[in-house]
Parts: sequence; structure tokens; C-alpha cells
Amino acid sequence: MGWGHAAVVVAAFVWGTNHVATRALSEEVPLVALTFWRWAIAVAFMVPIAWRWIRRDAALLRATARGIALAGRNGMGVFGLASSAAPYYTTAANVSLISSTTPLWVLLIAALTRVEAITARQAAGIAIAFAGTAHIVFAGEWTRVATIEFAAGDVIAVAAAILWAVFSFQMKRLPREIHPLATTACCAAVGLVLLGALYAAWGLSGRPWLRQEGAGLADGAAALLVAYIAIGPSLVGNLAFTAGVQRVGAATAGALLYLTPVVATVLAVTVLGETLRLFHAVGIAGIATGLVMATRRA
Repeated sequence: MGWGHAAVVVAAFVWGTNHVATRALSEEVPLVALTFWRWAIAVAFMVPIAWRWIRRDAALLRATARGIALAGRNGMGVFGLASSAAPYYTTAANVSLISSTTPLWVLLIAALTRVEAITARQAAGIAIAFAGTAHIVFAGEWTRVATIEFAAGDVIAVAAAILWAVFSFQMKRLPREIHPLATTACCAAVGLVLLGALYAAWGLSGRPWLRQEGAGLADGAAALLVAYIAIGPSLVGNLAFTAGVQRVGAATAGALLYLTPVVATVLAVTVLGETLRLFHAVGIAGIATGLVMATRRA
């Protein structure tokens, strides 16, 4: 295994811990506060690391400022909030499994925008994986479709997966001459502006800036978890994945990212004490079968 593969595996691992760490903080830190500080800390480290390429590609960045602003708003701002919100309202295992459907949303959006045609096999794979996702969302009880009763976090997780797929297409439209670290840092900075405005509105409305009422973790422990989410999933995960994609390509990197839900699910069970049930196994089987059918090369 080369260092490019290793970088993507590192990204998959730290991203797999993200939902578990966020779930652990769901009763400790307000959602808006956690989302803002994780990206504020990450951007504080990311911009100096990428500064060399930001300066080099400054002209191209200015020329594509609108595209970067849209990508940053969706990919780091709205998606950042949605990905943090999902574990607040459902289990970390559910979030990680639903998030694994992102490649399928990419394929579906590509077909809808006529960027790429979908074959019959891919269409069947998408349908099977979506059925597996729905089985998890409905907790194996399809009668919930009629009453529309399911965890809000599951719906948010689906929305986050779609947002990341949209963000991926927005990033693809940016000039390839711009270094990936430069675009990632600039998009993160744009997203932070949106999150900062939401955070200011939250705090100024009289709600807690840092800790929830009745928080159980010690301040130091909560701060360490927030710092880990910022440095691990937000910073190291993005930088490692960007470096890995440059080395091994998007197809191989995407396949290795299927390790993410595995890591998250194992940690959710062993660390948080969450329980895996039969509907999880059925949903996992559907998602895995659909992913293989939809992404396998002919």
C-alpha cells in the first residue's frame, strides 16, 4: 500500500469517528456552537497550510470566486451544519450507514443533469441501495411510510449525503489548475462565514454560547472532544483525502471510503453502547449490494 492509499485510509478512519464523537457531545454542546468551533479551529490550521497555493493561484481564485462561494456555502456551511446535526437526532450507526450512500447520489445527480448516463445495472443498484437506506430510516417498519414517523436525524443524514454530492459536482466545475488544498481552504473559509453568522444569531438570542444546560462532561473533556472533531475529521480528514485523491485517483479513493461506515458503526457499538438490530443488517446488505452494482466498472 502506497502513501496515497494510506492517506485515504486515514481520512476514512477519522471521518468514521466523526459521527461517534459528535453523538457523544450532543447533550453537552449546542449544535450551532459545535459546528462553528469545529470549522473555526480547522480553518485556523488549514489556511496557513494551504497559503502557498492560495497565493500561487490567487488570480484563478478571484476569477472563480462565485463558484467557490457557492461550493463553500453548500459544502462547508450548510453541509457542515447538517452533518453535525444528524447525530444529535439519531444514532451514530444510522448516520454512518446513511452517509455511505453519497456515491449513489453522485450518480443520480449526474444522470439528472445529463453529465453522465446511468446504465440499467447502475439504476438497479441505486434502487436497491435506496431501499436499504429506507429500511434503516424506517427502522424496518415500512408502515411508517403512511404515518411519516421516523427519526429526524435520519432525514438530515440523507440531506447531508445529497448536499455532499452537490458539493462534489460544484468542486468538479472549478478549474483543475487550482490546487485542491487552495480550493478546500477557501471553501472552508466561506462556509465559516455562514456558520459564524448563525452562531452569532444563536448566542445573541440569549441561548448558551458553549455548553448545554445540564451538561454532564467536564469542561476539559468536552473541549478535548471539540478539538478532536476540528483537528481530526475536519482538518486531517479533508487534507488526507485531498492528498490521497491526487495520488490514487477519485475511483480508488471513493472505494476506500467505504471503510468509514464500518469504523463508525464499530465505534458506535463499542464506545457509545448503541445496539445493532436486524433492520440494520438488512439495510447494510441492501446498501452494499447497491453500491457494488452501481459503482463496479463494467
